[in-house]
Amino acid sequence: MKKKSLLISLMLILIGCSVHTEDLLDGTWTATSGYQNGKIQGEANCYPFQEGVEFKDENTAYIKVYERDFEYELKDRSKEIVFGDSGPVKDSTSENSVTMYHRYEIKKINDDEIALEGQGLSEGKSCVLERK
Repeated sequence: MKKKSLLISLMLILIGCSVHTEDLLDGTWTATSGYQNGKIQGEANCYPFQEGVEFKDENTAYIKVYERDFEYELKDRSKEIVFGDSGPVKDSTSENSVTMYHRYEIKKINDDEIALEGQGLSEGKSCVLERK
């Protein structure tokens, strides 16, 4: 019986750590510090998101520094967030715009703080965003 209750408690803790769209809505998220080695430390380095992100719905976020909307998607059981920007950047070889992607591992610290750690081309970037 002890093993069963311990397992259930552990599952509840792990479920609580993932980020869901509902967790992101309401308010503007701005960077307050860096996030390194699983700890809140250092300076925020997650441009363009450190100036402010407002999650408008389940797939649209307003990025303050660019003054426009990006598409976003939570992936890998809500452990990763991918922002897609198909804004004014143009491919020099065609008339089509190029979609730029920003990938971050996302962790819920509490109801009003999330941590972003860069993946892929964003590797080395990280910050803690706080809801205002």
